[in-house]
Amino acid sequence: MPIKSYGLYKALFNEDYKSVDENNDGMIQKSEVKNISKVDFTYISGSRAFDNDELNFLKNATECKKLDFGGDSKLTNIDFVSNMSKLEEVSLRGTGITTIGTALDSVKDQLEFLNLADTKIPLTERMQYIRTKEANEEE
Repeated sequence: MPIKSYGLYKALFNEDYKSVDENNDGMIQKSEVKNISKVDFTYISGSRAFDNDELNFLKNATECKKLDFGGDSKLTNIDFVSNMSKLEEVSLRGTGITTIGTALDSVKDQLEFLNLADTKIPLTERMQYIRTKEANEEE
């Protein structure tokens, strides 16, 4: 699968934080995309600006549990995450995102962490992701 940036290639991990490029050929095959468990831009040095088209291959990363796109100012759409039914953590801090839309609807209740700092996502939309656990008091 063609990935234009070596930085993006280095940000794709399996469950054990090892590269998903199992055959070490420098390319990510479709079978390897399914093994992506974490996309973590904190491991990228230099530019973290990937356009939406470059990230669309992630729509097949159905086993993905963690996405950290922090600092990717060119990222403006995350519709490609809608197939990631196992997502637990998402960081959109410092991205160009202005709306989440329905991209996280299917995982909203299972998200353990969502970072929307330094984005232009409106407060009304942010409030949809706030939840509290029921508290029980014993005497």
